[in-house]
Amino acid sequence: ANLARALGALFFTLAALFGAAGAAHAEKRVALVVGNSAYKNVAALANPVADARLIGKALEADGFTVTLAESLGREAFAAALRTFRAEADTADWALVYYAGHGMEVGGVNYLVPVDARLSSDRDVPDEAVALDRVLAAVEGARTLRMVVLDACRTNPFLAARPAGVRCLRTRSRLGVAPCVPRRQPPSDAGFLSGPLAFGFEDSA
Repeated sequence: ANLARALGALFFTLAALFGAAGAAHAEKRVALVVGNSAYKNVAALANPVADARLIGKALEADGFTVTLAESLGREAFAAALRTFRAEADTADWALVYYAGHGMEVGGVNYLVPVDARLSSDRDVPDEAVALDRVLAAVEGARTLRMVVLDACRTNPFLAARPAGVRCLRTRSRLGVAPCVPRRQPPSDAGFLSGPLAFGFEDSA
């Protein structure tokens, strides 16, 4: 509920910023909402699917056409992004929300599909989905492009991983706002360049 309220406040601000443009014509708003809970090679996560459903309902109430995807493997994740990219190319607003495991390897952020094994850090580019690919999926939208990451702070894949692999971090220099706790809505989101992206960190 706190996350939904934080996003609600953000949408209110964005509506104020872009309202003048929206008044001229009916906006097309599309969202891809992904909740990865049923991990096959580590313990399942309790919250992501429930959070994704909650966010999906909130987005629909705000006028978005929502595609809800739950517990995606890598191939299904890639297919969902390809389909959504085509939708975003004809939309005014495009948003991707992701809840689940995330990690950073060599300065690159990745979202972790439920079928990932990640027995080595070298497997991450092949088995996970780079954040840049998600950002690219929203780039075609005309007015607003947004990616919201609700990634776990505790990552069980790290138990078998070298020290160079960390939980997902977001960096403002890459056009992504720093992660903030769920209880605190991002105050600097409106000042980011490129596709608007920010992250929440969670423990489950």
